Amino acid sequence: MKISSKGGGHRADAGHRKRRECALKKESSKMISVETEGRAVPTLPVWKRVTLGRHKDAAGYLAALRAGGNSVSEYAKDIIVNMSIAPVETPVDLVLVAVRAMISPNGATSVQIYAWAEERGLESCPAEVGPALREHYRDQPAGEVIRVGMEPTDSDNYARVLFVHRGSFIEGRKRWLSTPGAFHDPNHRLGRRNECLMVLVRPNK
Repeated sequence: MKISSKGGGHRADAGHRKRRECALKKESSKMISVETEGRAVPTLPVWKRVTLGRHKDAAGYLAALRAGGNSVSEYAKDIIVNMSIAPVETPVDLVLVAVRAMISPNGATSVQIYAWAEERGLESCPAEVGPALREHYRDQPAGEVIRVGMEPTDSDNYARVLFVHRGSFIEGRKRWLSTPGAFHDPNHRLGRRNECLMVLVRPNK
């Protein structure tokens, strides 16, 4: 998603993103270590809890998103229509990962991110996390972009993943569920130039 560089609203949005990155770095420094194959590996705090299965079909999700004032791209609609939906209401704990701050300042590929996450007991998200998080996360800061850590889903012959984001001040601060970036490339280094935020699931033990 392209962010405009003009206007005081944008400066405020950029300032909020900077504060969020600093907060994530501080949070990562407080992690509790657990043993994994003889090595101390920090656990990650739960960021948000969403409930899957609140809507029984794609039409229900799309209607709820529209009613909440959210925008959904055409490719994101394709993913919603074809995704699996939990048969009963199921709470899911999400962890927010900042790739540059918590994994590598040079960014990491999705394969590297998932290997890092697995060591910390995290799992990829079902696609349903995307619309569930978009519906739940009404106070998302302007300019924030969060990638759903999910298996890519075929849409229009491209492998795509969902993004939960909110436009900048210049863009009207609209809340979006979309698939920016055209398609998923497993060899692309996420966070190479700018911070990349990703949500993953912490399983309920």
